[in-house]
Amino acid sequence: MHFGGVDKVYVHTSKDQVISPAFQARTVAATPVRSATTLATGHTPFLTDPAGLAKAIEDAAAR
Repeated sequence: MHFGGVDKVYVHTSKDQVISPAFQARTVAATPVRSATTLATGHTPFLTDPAGLAKAIEDAAAR
């Protein structure tokens, strides 16, 4: 399997100071994703909002 054949979902982090939201948007535009969602967190949502990140992953898996 090649990278282009992998199903991709993107979680934007709107308060990210490592990878700016603008750069995240350009990345998603350049790399087709099946869906995208946004969390109001910084770069590490797995630490600052683990429940929100888990829900975003579960929602993406259900679509």
